Amino acid sequence: MNTKEKIQKYIERNNITGGLKYLLSILKGEDDQLYDEVLIVQNNYKRAVRNFNNRILDMSDLQKEEARTASALLDYADDIMDMNLTPGTGSTTTTTTVSNEGAGNYIIQGANTNGGDIIIGATPSETKKPEEKKNEKRRILFFGSNPQSTGKLQLEEEFRRVSEKLQHGVDENKFALFQKWAVQPNELIEAILEYKPNIIHFSGHGTRGKAFKPEDSGLLMSSSDGGTRLVNTSTLSQMFELFRDDPEIQIDTVILNACYSENQAKAICKFVPYVIGMNNAINDNDALDFSTGFYLSLSHGKTIDLAYRTGKLQIQLEDGDQKIVAMHQQKNC
Repeated sequence: MNTKEKIQKYIERNNITGGLKYLLSILKGEDDQLYDEVLIVQNNYKRAVRNFNNRILDMSDLQKEEARTASALLDYADDIMDMNLTPGTGSTTTTTTVSNEGAGNYIIQGANTNGGDIIIGATPSETKKPEEKKNEKRRILFFGSNPQSTGKLQLEEEFRRVSEKLQHGVDENKFALFQKWAVQPNELIEAILEYKPNIIHFSGHGTRGKAFKPEDSGLLMSSSDGGTRLVNTSTLSQMFELFRDDPEIQIDTVILNACYSENQAKAICKFVPYVIGMNNAINDNDALDFSTGFYLSLSHGKTIDLAYRTGKLQIQLEDGDQKIVAMHQQKNC
């Protein structure tokens, strides 16, 4: 049985992970470029399974990712056959089976690259992954920026509300909240590398720029000399593209709680499953109310989509303008 036939068998058995491991075992030490490409495909697939498990993606999204990965497996199998490469001694195979565990949960056995099981529909704490600690938390990084030359915002109050809602949810140990104040542009990457967040929340000022030019729009941050620096849409997009294929940093949601930030949200959503931005100026109270509703819902185990809708409803309940808030999903970008 040649390489492509073996890959087809993996796909027929719904063992995408096994097929990826099989290709990596062949390419390791033989073709570094192809090995790295397959590794990226593997990381993207693992992320999709993880996001489905965390209820960020639905079944149709996972099936689309499986189809894309299966197609890539067959293409790489053709490349390997053209190179006349054969499996290394370290090649292993696993069998993927699906069983119903009741209460709407399904276990995909062997779907984890380390041979563990992934519980579909369960909370992250219920997921059995050998490489993760049982008490692993969803990591939230709160960036607060209110340069001296800009209008005063209630950032501390917003952070207090976010922290309070997360602490009084159904499982206060499910989240880890980190904060970075008066953030400067050159500190963004360092903070993401340090805290490895799943959710990034930026609260501050945004601008649509002169004559609404995209290159002049972005987020306003503090500069080292105490002034104000613009981080434009293109730069922000490149930053999230940088982390897209990093297996150690799984950013699935970005919230830009700042005026005129929808342009940035549209650009970033190419690399992050969920991005929330503002399509106009948003007043301070509406920004506070959105965060309150969003994290209240999230702390009770709701999906990102439902948390987003709860945040908008919270604005509406306080007679604010909820139409300003817009969410963009990677699958539609």
